[in-house]
Amino acid sequence: MPTLSAMSNLAITPWQMPEHQEVLQLMQAAAESLERTLGPDHPNTQNSVKAMQQMLAALQQGTRG
Repeated sequence: MPTLSAMSNLAITPWQMPEHQEVLQLMQAAAESLERTLGPDHPNTQNSVKAMQQMLAALQQGTRG
């Protein structure tokens, strides 16, 4: 699903901005949609989840990117 993958990728763009909660919501919505559409084992779903996990880890460490 190119559109859902693009949604996940676009969610990273505001990561350069202070609205982290909004970014996390977009990333979560994309990951959930990908999982419903493609399944949890699909590479696009896994990449989306991994990106969200990396962002959460960076936020917890107080870093960006």
